[in-house]
Amino acid sequence: MSEELEKLKSLGAQKIYEDTHIPVLHVQAILYSSFDSLQRVQFLGFISILEREYHVDLSSLKASGTAYFDDLDAQNLDESLVVIPNKKKQKSNIYLVIFIFLFGILIVYNLDYSSKEELIGATSR
Repeated sequence: MSEELEKLKSLGAQKIYEDTHIPVLHVQAILYSSFDSLQRVQFLGFISILEREYHVDLSSLKASGTAYFDDLDAQNLDESLVVIPNKKKQKSNIYLVIFIFLFGILIVYNLDYSSKEELIGATSR
């Protein structure tokens, strides 16, 4: 890795940018193993471009970057372990309450309507 990485360093970030259109800041981050400004997909894509463009083997750099991102993912996973309540059950309870409310209104309306019919029927006799 050292020889191939040194070859890329000797070319310089600006020349690599001109050849590959990888932003200079990202090229520098890769050349000096400072992966914190990159995301995993960007890093792997840029490594592939550099390997293809300059016919170098950067597998050890890729391995160290992948290990960095694996550790970062593990840290983020540990920090983000939170219990999230099941909102599906709450929604079904809301629908049940709405259904009972509408059913109650329907019953009251039918009772009121049938009592009016009885009054109309009793007065017409």
